[in-house]
Order: sequence, then C-alpha cells, then structure tokens
Amino acid sequence: MTLINLPFRRHTFPIIISCLFSAVFFSKQTAKAEEPGLYHFVTGETQKEISFSPELELERLDSLIALDNNNAEYFYNRGWLHKYLDNPKKAEKDYSRAVEIDKGHADAYYNRGLIYMETERYDLAVKDFSEVIRIKPQAADAFCNRGNAYLAKGKIKNALKDFTSAINIAPQDPDLYYNRALLYLSEGKKAKAMGDMREAARLGHSQAKRYLETSGEKL
Repeated sequence: MTLINLPFRRHTFPIIISCLFSAVFFSKQTAKAEEPGLYHFVTGETQKEISFSPELELERLDSLIALDNNNAEYFYNRGWLHKYLDNPKKAEKDYSRAVEIDKGHADAYYNRGLIYMETERYDLAVKDFSEVIRIKPQAADAFCNRGNAYLAKGKIKNALKDFTSAINIAPQDPDLYYNRALLYLSEGKKAKAMGDMREAARLGHSQAKRYLETSGEKL
C-alpha cells in the first residue's frame, strides 16, 4: 500500500468562557447565555477577530475548579485553553478529567482524540472517536478522524467504511470525498478515486482541482 498522509479534522467544539472576550465568534449556531457571567461561544466560521487573555481565563478556571472539582465543563474549558496555549499534556489531562466526570461529554472525547492523533496514539484515538460516534451518531468529523486513525493502523477496510459513513452524513463536505479519493488511489482503485476527486473538486476542494489539472483528468 502506498503511504498517504490524510489531514484530520481540527474543528474545535463549543467552549464556555467568561465575558473577558471583547468580540464574539459567529457560527451556524447562536451564542446563548448558559449561566450568570458565562456565555456559550461556538467556534467555527469566524467572522470577527477575537481578543482575550488566555492566562486570565486560566486563572479564573483554576479558581472555579478549586471551588468545584466535579464540574466537567470547567475541566473541558481549561483543557481547551491549555491546548490553545500549546500545552497538549495538560489539555489531555483536563479532557480526561472531564470525561471521568461526564462520560457523555462528546466534545472532550473529540478534542482528546485529536491530541492522540497528533501524538500518533492511534488506538486511543479510535476509542475516543468511537465514543463521540456513540454519543453523536451523526458526527461526520468523528467518522472522518476515526477513519484516519484506522488508516494509520493499516486497517484499510475500517477506514473506507468510516469515510463512506462520513460522506453519507455530510454529502456536501468536499474534504470527505478528497480523503476517500486518496485512500482509493493508495489501493490502486483509480476509477473510484477519480469519481471522488471530481466530486470534491465540484464542491470546491482546491487540492482536488489541482490534482485533476496536473494529472490531466477532466473535472
């Protein structure tokens, strides 16, 4: 099998943070108050710049955790901030605590799974993305990432199944077709690969378009 390196999805899930932020993230979901002094911001297609102090936010969360060390959201949010500050070990520890408190915390499993992917602990990544899928069966990104983890483990059939499941859930997502196209190419299945590559290009995937152009294939 030809070695390929598929990009895994890095979508960051919602994080509850204080109003230290001077701007708000805008996404397909609407920000809403969760409890006094806290706001639910959804990261995604950012339309405005955001300015905040992660160090001050960490201090605030440290204080909250000192008062209540059984709140999964506090640990999840602190984990997000640790990862934002490029401290994946602390982030992993906080995500682990979050799922220990709340075994249904899909976001913590997902973000911890991304850390496992980055550190090439693919068995653990598969387990975490599987938990996300158990909790949220329509989580296309979790299928995509689990497929990449399976691929890294050499489990081609499992990877293909997950990429296909992701496409069935999110048929307008060009990244999913592109990933499956690369997998088909690595297996020598050119006809299927080109079908997915064309669909990815049709949906606006720049790398797919470039591949088709350089390889002489028709869009």
